[in-house]
Amino acid sequence: MTSLWKIAAPVACVAVICGAAILWWVHKERATERKLAEDARVRAEQGEAKAQFRLGYIYSQGKGVSQDYTEAVRWYRKAADQGDAKRSN
Repeated sequence: MTSLWKIAAPVACVAVICGAAILWWVHKERATERKLAEDARVRAEQGEAKAQFRLGYIYSQGKGVSQDYTEAVRWYRKAADQGDAKRSN
């Protein structure tokens, strides 16, 4: 039984550390996505076509916001109305 603990304890510690690192990374990634979405929203609401397209993409993918195809189409149309109908970014 003692030898089992010699193996299990370090493995459990590594698993906990890796799990914490993964959770931290996911949290950081989501915070970054929310920040990018907010930045795009501010610029899109000011009428910037590139930001409107980007915000449409953000909504279509659900990156930093809840996925919402209706909202995505609304922003894509605003960009298209300014001549930004197709963008590759």
